[in-house]
Amino acid sequence: MIKLKALSLGLVLVLMVGCATYSDSFRQVEQQISQQNFDQALKLLEKNKGNKRDYVLYLMNKGMVARMAGQYGLSNQMLEEAKELAAQLQAVSVSETAGATTVNDGMRSYAGDKHELLFLHLYKALNYLEMGEPDNARIEALQFDVKLDELRSQKAQGSAFANYVSGLVFESLEEWDNALISYRKAMESYDSNLKKVGVAVPDVLKRDLLRLTKRQDFPDEHEKLKSRFNTVQWQNDVDLSEKGEVIILVHNDLAPIKREKASQGHGKDGELVRISLPYYETRPKFLDKASVHVGGGATVDMDLVEDVEQLAINALDSQMGGILARAIARAVIKQKAAKSASKQNGALGLAVNIAGFVSERADTRSWVTLPNNLYMSRLALDPGEYDIDVKLYDHNGNTLLNKTFTAVPVSPGRKLIKSVHWVAKRAKK
Repeated sequence: MIKLKALSLGLVLVLMVGCATYSDSFRQVEQQISQQNFDQALKLLEKNKGNKRDYVLYLMNKGMVARMAGQYGLSNQMLEEAKELAAQLQAVSVSETAGATTVNDGMRSYAGDKHELLFLHLYKALNYLEMGEPDNARIEALQFDVKLDELRSQKAQGSAFANYVSGLVFESLEEWDNALISYRKAMESYDSNLKKVGVAVPDVLKRDLLRLTKRQDFPDEHEKLKSRFNTVQWQNDVDLSEKGEVIILVHNDLAPIKREKASQGHGKDGELVRISLPYYETRPKFLDKASVHVGGGATVDMDLVEDVEQLAINALDSQMGGILARAIARAVIKQKAAKSASKQNGALGLAVNIAGFVSERADTRSWVTLPNNLYMSRLALDPGEYDIDVKLYDHNGNTLLNKTFTAVPVSPGRKLIKSVHWVAKRAKK
């Protein structure tokens, strides 16, 4: 009996050593990203792919880090593989379902949350736009438009910025009606989700709506928008006809970290009982303002266009009912298993109870290399070459980053997209 109890205690200790969350295993990669060592971060990802159940996450993270490194082709390759594998995993195997029912949710292969699957398409579209391939970006835009409409019909959380990017893609291809439809949907999404997400209709979208309703001859709608957005200065297409455009995106920091919280106690027969649930640990906010300065021109403040952190929190909240129900069902199953084992052998029952207690873990996997939030600016410029400075500031006005794009070519009618990925440096734990 003593030996069996000692064995049970040893089992507890072994299992607890392996209880690190997914985000904990990502710490070294995050440190390399914060130092702009993207190639080293890619090597670490390749070295630590994780188990087969986490392969979609490996592809997601490698795709995003490759994008940070400017390797847009590799990024799209990884993101496409993640899309295909995630689709296959929607039909979960019987064995994985059984494991999630009896052990924990982490026994399932990770197939991505709804907002993460949406961002797979979104970032592929942005990659294509930055590579100057709007036709390929259009394919992704059509795909995530379908997903956005599905979410809207389900009254589920969508992404206003995804609608905006869709409009940007269509505008790049001079599909003006489709672009206007997407911009309308973006405004509707910003308005309807303001309380849930906290991002109001950005000025950049206000200008696009005013410009395109004027261009496409919707006078009543245009006048309503002018009345609503009466403080916004905008240019019509006649004024912009000889200009080119540079679009700046700031992908700020990293998505929140998914952690677990556990409640534990004893059942009516004294057995150990544990319920573990995931939650998002928000990251400290360092960035307060982002601005763009074009040589010889004025400094322009960038617009906050998406709060990915809040989207993630909202997505998890919407799933919590199902997560809790599964956790309670597992607790009941594990208690019954321990009682059944106790009838055969008291020490065996104790071992089964302890194993069930320790194996109850929350699923803390998430796409951690998504940005925390995004900022944007659209610059209409005369043809020529420009040095463009992007500056990020903290709450005290201190400069967090000063990134200069040199000799940026601007051609009439052409849209050029430039991205800045910035991740805060954090103390090693």
